[in-house]
Amino acid sequence: MAAPSREPALSVPRFSRQVCCSMAAPYYLPAWLLWVQALGVTALAGVGAFLAYQQMQIARTKLQHGLYERRIKVYLGIAEFLADISIMGQVSPESLARFYSATREAQFLFPRSIDAFIWELHRKTNQLESTLRSIQAEPGQAELEKLLDREERQKDWLHGQQQKLGTVFGPHLRIGPA
Repeated sequence: MAAPSREPALSVPRFSRQVCCSMAAPYYLPAWLLWVQALGVTALAGVGAFLAYQQMQIARTKLQHGLYERRIKVYLGIAEFLADISIMGQVSPESLARFYSATREAQFLFPRSIDAFIWELHRKTNQLESTLRSIQAEPGQAELEKLLDREERQKDWLHGQQQKLGTVFGPHLRIGPA
């Protein structure tokens, strides 16, 4: 009988810690190259920060321009409405509808002082409209004179607001820092 052969079992090569996980490899780079690596990462971070800052400036400018566009629509709507009253001498339903449409967002776009100014225009316009309806109802002579006097005062007030419009809205219709 033959004796069982003793073949060596498959052996898994063992790597020494020094060969497998050697940390010495990067230190073979020249010192100047290590500095370039470190400064390169820092420079890239600086460029990224600069680009982020530029994007922030662009976004701020777009926001200011968008706000300006919305505010100028309100201003032009009011100016057109007051011009219609001055030219025609009455409040037409179409003009009133455009006025209300133009000023709908004003409370969100302007400070309270401008919003209060616009609501005062609304109030005075409604009073003028009421006065004009009363005149059309053909009142007596004494009442008619009072109504015509009231109408004249209301139109004068609205005309004065047309003159004042630029100074009221001007500071809020600038692009950029005030």
